[in-house]
Amino acid sequence: MSPPSQAKNVNVHTLLIVALTFICALVIWLVYDSLRPAASACEAIFQQSEMQLGVKLHVLKNQGEIVLGRQPIAELTEKVQAVAVNLKACCVMHSGDTDNRGFAQCQSRFNQFTTSLTQLESQVSNATQLHAKGGESALVEARQAASALLEDIYSVSDKLENEVNTLSAPPLVRNGELFLSEQFEGEGINERWRIIRPDNDRWMLQPSEKTLLIVTQPGSQVEANDSLRNVFVLNQALPQEDFVVETKVALAIQHQKNGASLGLWENADNYLEVGYFGFSHGYNVRRSPFFRKELRGKAHLVEENLNQHGRVKEPETIHLRISKQGNKYLGWYALVQGDEAVAESAWKLIATHAVPNFNGKVALWASNDDGKVYSTTASETPEIPVEFGYVIVK
Repeated sequence: MSPPSQAKNVNVHTLLIVALTFICALVIWLVYDSLRPAASACEAIFQQSEMQLGVKLHVLKNQGEIVLGRQPIAELTEKVQAVAVNLKACCVMHSGDTDNRGFAQCQSRFNQFTTSLTQLESQVSNATQLHAKGGESALVEARQAASALLEDIYSVSDKLENEVNTLSAPPLVRNGELFLSEQFEGEGINERWRIIRPDNDRWMLQPSEKTLLIVTQPGSQVEANDSLRNVFVLNQALPQEDFVVETKVALAIQHQKNGASLGLWENADNYLEVGYFGFSHGYNVRRSPFFRKELRGKAHLVEENLNQHGRVKEPETIHLRISKQGNKYLGWYALVQGDEAVAESAWKLIATHAVPNFNGKVALWASNDDGKVYSTTASETPEIPVEFGYVIVK
């Protein structure tokens, strides 16, 4: 057995090591924090709101399943993410001016949401304690009260999103021949991109490859559907005059319903979409470009059938384009090899849609539609990676 003085020396030595380790870690963090780019005012607001709401959501996830149920908690998680994203979008669309009346309205909605979430957190906590004591009748009442609070929370979230959708976005400004050249080469995504229904496990910026990666999953916005995830909407107004918007996409369609799209987006009931998709072909898959418009929840689609059947092992590269000519919008595609340049003659017209008084914003997305396939071997389509290589407006 060690003498007391020796044990004391060992304890002091250990405490010194712990203290020095902490100090070193603190110094490293301070150096890192001083060197990294400062967050913009809008990004700082997003980080603060996400953290504030995340703490409450963590409590609800840990304690709320008995009171709320698993599916409502999943829906609540989406609403929390949407509120943080929309508050940032509101800030960006007011050019970072957090003192004006427009942003104050968004901030007021956020405060309403936070208050209702706090009330729900308290309700769930009390109900959990009652349940532990065997208070089943009180638990039923708590569930009813929680359900009413959830309706309020969803309503506030939807109102904030609708208000952001109707805001006048700052216009794109011409720089030489281009209004926009997004190459996805920075460490972080441009803050003017707003992600509708974000799922952070299924998208990533890949600066070394200069691509935006989105992993497909079930979700659709066609007609009555409104479940599409990871819709990247650029919160900047397109030119009033005629324009062209283009993107490059690499994807290896594996089954029916895999697809990727370039869109002009007002909301889930009003948009234009040119894309590349795995259409049903009996039990097989038909890989085809298409051009869809949806107005007031009614969709019209034109497919360019290339007679390409079956899945592919290596990603195909397709360039997608929407051009505006007055009140008409033309959907185009060009299938090329890898990084091969696209000659103007390579563009093929799919269809023309007439949409008077349309004010869509540039949008990107990838999905598995409803995920249901017609096959003898699989009942659902697999997730696939989709890589967007650039977006330009000219």
